[in-house]
Amino acid sequence: MLRHPAPLVMAGLALALSACTGGDATDAAPSTQDPTPSVSSPEPTASAASPSPESEPSSPEPELEPEPEPEPEPEPLRATDGRRYQACADGACEVIVRVGTKFALDPSVAGGMDTFEITEIDKDGVGADFDGPGQNIHAFGVIGGSFIANGLPYAVVEVQGGRAVIRLGE
Repeated sequence: MLRHPAPLVMAGLALALSACTGGDATDAAPSTQDPTPSVSSPEPTASAASPSPESEPSSPEPELEPEPEPEPEPEPLRATDGRRYQACADGACEVIVRVGTKFALDPSVAGGMDTFEITEIDKDGVGADFDGPGQNIHAFGVIGGSFIANGLPYAVVEVQGGRAVIRLGE
């Protein structure tokens, strides 16, 4: 008679189980571990994270030039007679003109010249033609200067763009 049948039964049972699973008896026991292996890496800390690059000396911000102040608007041209060119007929007026301005003169005040016409305006002065029967005088007056064209004093007071103030007479 056998005295301890339990160890034999246990060994047989383990053998039977291993034959069913195709492995040894330790494989037959259920596992509580996850079959997928996991590799854990430590979380990076602030010091372990990529170190901040050395700060390159930044070039100084270019100084912005202040925007130029807008040029003040010029005062509007003013003339004693404005654009009333008939005031010039007697040879004494101050008017605002542009290229093409033309008016009549009394021939007795300009040595027979009966027409005055502005032919050019530039930054330095004003050109004009004095015309009469059989005669033509072209005069260019500079700003601030004056001269006499066939007996008629002519002066350029001011030039602004394509306009000017001229004075005829004294």
